Amino acid sequence: MKRPSIAACVLLLACALFLGGCQKEEHEATGEPSPAVLSAFVARFPDAREVSWGKIHAYDVAVFSFATPQRHTAWYAPGNGACALTEIELTAEQLALEAPAVLESWRTSPYYAAGCRPDEIDRLTYADREPVYRLGVACPEAARQFTYAADGMLLSDKEHREGPGDVTRIQPCPQALLDFADTHYPGAVIADFEIEDRQGVLYYEVEIFHADERKELLFDANYTFLVCVAGIEEPEQLPEPVLETLLALAPDTGAWEALSRYENYKGIVAAYVLKVEDRAAGRERLFKTDPAGNPIE
Repeated sequence: MKRPSIAACVLLLACALFLGGCQKEEHEATGEPSPAVLSAFVARFPDAREVSWGKIHAYDVAVFSFATPQRHTAWYAPGNGACALTEIELTAEQLALEAPAVLESWRTSPYYAAGCRPDEIDRLTYADREPVYRLGVACPEAARQFTYAADGMLLSDKEHREGPGDVTRIQPCPQALLDFADTHYPGAVIADFEIEDRQGVLYYEVEIFHADERKELLFDANYTFLVCVAGIEEPEQLPEPVLETLLALAPDTGAWEALSRYENYKGIVAAYVLKVEDRAAGRERLFKTDPAGNPIE
């Protein structure tokens, strides 16, 4: 059996580390922010009501409403007053008027047919980029979170994980990570951003849609790029030697849950990974190969 390279091991270890729970956010109540931030907020949201300000990770965060009782948030970077993120809560009726393709895409999904219904709809705008629409959906098995582009393209579909005592909150993506995505993945749509806390070690995860693929970019706490994980929709998209090896390792394709490709920002592949549901053991297993189809322990 061929031993994996050091680079492949580092990539796999990095990806394993970021699968932990979400970081808990604390909102520190404060008075009004700097004049630059306050001026930018008033210019952007002149009709805002019931505005309260706080600080999270040095960002000035406004919580506010309009004529309706929904509560919205806007995050402003410290110092320059630039808006890093807005989260605007929508009703289904507002979504139908603003982004009908999103509503149509959701209503033709298998989850809608199975009786799942959104209990939260938000329009997210990262640093004045094109908005995306996030649907928090209640399903019988587990809550899920779907993110769509305005044209109805599904950008992200994932189980909504929330442990005891966790506070799940959307967060702005640091400008350095947005710049990295612009440089190496031009035209990418930012679908989501998360801070992962693994035993006190922070990792940053930027979820993008680029070149018709869903990808997750992983960075360390210093914003150093670690790995890109690209989702693979169908087994037939795998290289033939990789598919043959994975079929030999896990012949029950009905238990296959997810396929992914680990690569650097230049698109050089380090490994292919298959996640399988081990029904007998009641847990998930990972099978890995290098690009030539050699298993990786």
